Amino acid sequence: MYGATALNLASRNIRLVELQPVCESDPFTIKCSLQCFSLSTCPPYVALSYTWGPANHLKEIQINNCRFMIRENLWWFLYHMRLRSQGKLLWIDALCIDQSNIMEKNHQVPLMRQIYGNAASVAVWLGQAADDSDIAMDYIRDKGPRPLKQKRSGLRNIWNSREGNAVLALCERRYWRRIWIVQEIM
Repeated sequence: MYGATALNLASRNIRLVELQPVCESDPFTIKCSLQCFSLSTCPPYVALSYTWGPANHLKEIQINNCRFMIRENLWWFLYHMRLRSQGKLLWIDALCIDQSNIMEKNHQVPLMRQIYGNAASVAVWLGQAADDSDIAMDYIRDKGPRPLKQKRSGLRNIWNSREGNAVLALCERRYWRRIWIVQEIM
């Protein structure tokens, strides 16, 4: 699969993945293509920040017409992303770096700061909606943090109990405990 898109380890090249349009007859088949670019001259792309998830939950995609197994968390990101936008180039470590090639990983890891820094944007995938995560995201989007206001009898609540618990659960997701998160988001 990586053969046609082999990276020259003497240069600062990266791979980018492009999602193919949804096939109406088979909406759960995800097809992608990989392309190589020089890091200094590549077109705009979105870098993904996410957790890999459990290694025993794998799902199939196709990359350059080859079968490729990925972790379920990434599969769900790709599934949702291709419904929202087509033609966007993405940098996703699990796909754009040959994880079975130690020399390539050693070449690409030092480029991570520049990979994320050069990205047009960084997409943060917290995973599938769970529990009350929709409530938390709606709260953050609609209301955002509000300052405490003085009431006659004290301070008013920023949120109700359900909203507070939902935001707390969202903040306690595994994603926020990753070492790479600061580099990826900054």
